[in-house]
Amino acid sequence: MYKVARLALFVAMGVCSSASAFAATIAPCNASFTACSIVENTSLQLPFFAIAGDVIVRDPGTSVVSDVFRIFNNVLDTGGGTGLGNMVFLYSADDGALPNPATYSATPYSSRKRLLPTQPFLRTEPSIPSIPSPFPSPRPSF
Repeated sequence: MYKVARLALFVAMGVCSSASAFAATIAPCNASFTACSIVENTSLQLPFFAIAGDVIVRDPGTSVVSDVFRIFNNVLDTGGGTGLGNMVFLYSADDGALPNPATYSATPYSSRKRLLPTQPFLRTEPSIPSIPSPFPSPRPSF
């Protein structure tokens, strides 16, 4: 019995070490995990769990899908492409094929690409750039 347990432990250690050798690249994120750099058409692993699903990005002014950001439900599968996961993939029509719309998650989120500002960055402080906002400034209520 002792030899069987020892063999099972040895095999399990080998499987775990080989699985980590083939793991996806960890996405670089800032210290507070509020922003991560996601590379197009590359499988990445987030350093945290996220709600699984799809974000469908459309070109401005059209209904053409340009990108699909997918968070896979590899940690907890609740069905329909939803759940929790840490594996992500950003599909881009510029560099490859987009996933079939029939494979979108049950609750996809749709967004439009923002047009780049035509004005250059304005510097209010020597080291802090500010970008003009497309939204009106809030008015004070009296």
